[in-house]
Amino acid sequence: MAHVVIWSRGALRDLEALEEYLQPEEHLEAQQFLLRLVDTPDKLGEHPRLGRQVPEEGVDYLRELIVGRYRLVYEIGHDRIEILRIIAQSQDFRTAWNRSQ
Repeated sequence: MAHVVIWSRGALRDLEALEEYLQPEEHLEAQQFLLRLVDTPDKLGEHPRLGRQVPEEGVDYLRELIVGRYRLVYEIGHDRIEILRIIAQSQDFRTAWNRSQ
């Protein structure tokens, strides 16, 4: 059974902030990266455990995909995958994660 992939409000805010920071309308590389970031989770519908467990949390249902220098954090539910956050690898995970709670 395929899972539905959805984006949380927090992940959409992260994506919007990243888009503002990268200014894709001025940089082709930024456009391509943002497209890759948005397209990458599509694979999760068929392969929900594709990403690794988030090491700071250590639970099977909370996972991440690494896209460039960013951690795309997602949660596996019964019939859906929810993209929760986009966190730069240079950021402290706990600090970034707690801001979304």
